[in-house]
Amino acid sequence: RITAVTRLARAGHPATPRLVRPIVEDPDPAFSSAAIRVLGDLGDEWAVDRLVGALKIGHGPRSRVATEIERLAPAPGPKLVPLLRSSNPVVRFWAATLLRPYPELAGDRLVALTWDVDANVRAAAAETLATRIGPEVGTALLACLEDSEWFVRAHAARAVGDVVGVEAAPTIARLLADEDWGVRMAAQGALRGLGPDA
Repeated sequence: RITAVTRLARAGHPATPRLVRPIVEDPDPAFSSAAIRVLGDLGDEWAVDRLVGALKIGHGPRSRVATEIERLAPAPGPKLVPLLRSSNPVVRFWAATLLRPYPELAGDRLVALTWDVDANVRAAAAETLATRIGPEVGTALLACLEDSEWFVRAHAARAVGDVVGVEAAPTIARLLADEDWGVRMAAQGALRGLGPDA
């Protein structure tokens, strides 16, 4: 089935979108993963839509879907923005992560996600905000340095220097006394990245 659909897809057969859908939705991850790869290889707008839909609904392993979406940049970018408002934190996490290469998109929404109830979402938002600019971005990342979860603080430490610059050094330096080893290492790396002025 996979081989047949793959060959039809490569030939540009008009039945491909209809035929690939049930395979993407197959409960067997081997089938769904193969179909997701076919969609990524095609890269047509309908294929991008199907991949974003699979990420939203949970057809196939989301990490596999995310890999295909990532390599199809920049086409999926605007289609990912609505997923930041999903009720599912896993979807919000992947949307925030995949929007990293699109610095012009969803800055305000990503700032809002630094206060998300899910720590993984907060960490993903902090990491992606490293590619954004603006005072509201810097303020959000500085606030993340006080997050209750160590990995959110670590992501924020690495990101805040990129956005705020040397002015953030004193705040980052306080994390050198953090209770978590990973946060201390992230702070050390961030200060190194800021250079001698830090």
